[in-house]
Amino acid sequence: MRKNKNGSAVFIVFEGKLLLILRDNKSTIQNPSRYALPGGGAKKKETGKKTIIRELNEELSLKVSEKHVREIGVEKIGDGNYNFFFLLQCTQKQKDAMKLKEGQSMKFFLLQNIQLLLLVGNQKNGLGGAIFRLMSHYPDLVNKILSEPDSVKFFHF
Repeated sequence: MRKNKNGSAVFIVFEGKLLLILRDNKSTIQNPSRYALPGGGAKKKETGKKTIIRELNEELSLKVSEKHVREIGVEKIGDGNYNFFFLLQCTQKQKDAMKLKEGQSMKFFLLQNIQLLLLVGNQKNGLGGAIFRLMSHYPDLVNKILSEPDSVKFFHF
């Protein structure tokens, strides 16, 4: 499990749906067997944006440039550590190019289906990590990211 490290996660939005990955069922990772946003921990001296670009390639075989991802938020997670959030408005070509390399499965969800996963809670086959916290405390923000991605302003929590 990661300690004392910044992380990055990305909202991949396609036609009003959000991509979530059902993480592997391994006790050595955060949020095993839970649906989560794609992303991960930063390597030494890696920026949040560089982290998410690397993670997109590692998890989904998706190669994107910095201009394709927009930083939309930050979450303080402990002693000087942060999670950085990004938005990728996915094209059909990008969606078709995705190949899952980490996790059990991936799926695009409508907001109401994400809300059902929230009811399962932070347990197996429920939501995990940042998307669990965001849906629990800021569901209107997640709704705006899905329904009006161009209008999303930078958030901090």
